[in-house]
Amino acid sequence: VNRRAEEYASLSVRILELQQFLKRQDLMRLDREELSRQFSVKANGRLQHVEDLNLRVSAVDKVLAEGRELQGQHHTLTDLFFVLDQASAALDDGTQLSRHLSVIRDA
Repeated sequence: VNRRAEEYASLSVRILELQQFLKRQDLMRLDREELSRQFSVKANGRLQHVEDLNLRVSAVDKVLAEGRELQGQHHTLTDLFFVLDQASAALDDGTQLSRHLSVIRDA
């Protein structure tokens, strides 16, 4: 009878230990799920931040491209003004030459 009581007590201790083990396992599973959820939230936030940065970089690239285009147009206009200035000076020289020749012919 004493031996049966010891076996029963030993079995009861084992059952309690197993229940505690299963409870710890369940708590660990819940912890893992919570950590996974937190990681997912942080990762999604970081992904959103990266997407926002990509949009900003894209906007800056567009503005820079427009700036380069305007700069190119500015250089073209500067070149055109130079050519017009030269043509105007040439026309003025031609007009003056024509006046001199006219004065010479009239003399």
